[in-house]
Amino acid sequence: MELIVKSLISDTILYVSYKEAMVSLIEHEEKRTSLIKKFLKAFGLRLDEIKFGRETLSGNFIHFLRKYDSTFFDVSFGLEEASSKLLNIENDDQALDLYGRLFQILDEIPISLLRFNIHQQLSAETDIDLFLESLNSNIPTGFKDMLKGSGVQYNLEIPKHNLKVYITLSSSILYDNAIFLSIEYQFLPYSYDFQTSSKIIKEYYGLALKELGLDMKNED
Repeated sequence: MELIVKSLISDTILYVSYKEAMVSLIEHEEKRTSLIKKFLKAFGLRLDEIKFGRETLSGNFIHFLRKYDSTFFDVSFGLEEASSKLLNIENDDQALDLYGRLFQILDEIPISLLRFNIHQQLSAETDIDLFLESLNSNIPTGFKDMLKGSGVQYNLEIPKHNLKVYITLSSSILYDNAIFLSIEYQFLPYSYDFQTSSKIIKEYYGLALKELGLDMKNED
């Protein structure tokens, strides 16, 4: 069964863990200065837009939050790990642009683990209950009189990319006749650059939509 959907809200979360702590940034002021200049240049930041967490070196040594129209990009860069949230994404090109800028810096750091989450609220043109039932018709008898929504979960493993993919699809709790789609990609060990990993993520995102029966329509 196919369900025609349109994105209402799309968010992403990125987490990376480094192979080694970047102790040299503590020891050498010129390296800290060089790193800060890279962030300023990549995102057109002013110094007062960056917050420095001297007590949170591991995961939040450098932090900034930047607004692009209705989209928010929240970045935390530490000496052992980095993370970011891209909220209310306008389109794929915007996401690729902003993450591409971030990976101008991250691609220079040996990374052991990369985890990337996509969260989407998707409106549907037809009844979502029938669609979700087609994916999972086995509803426990004791739930039937109380059930207000259902969903499915799939865990995939792709050894050639050292990749695990966790897919969750369920009724939305925020919107009427809408579904919530969550896909987590975990590369361990991580051995790619941004261009390659983004292509792999896009490939398996497309596979997930196809196999779930979701026909994604672009905004008019």
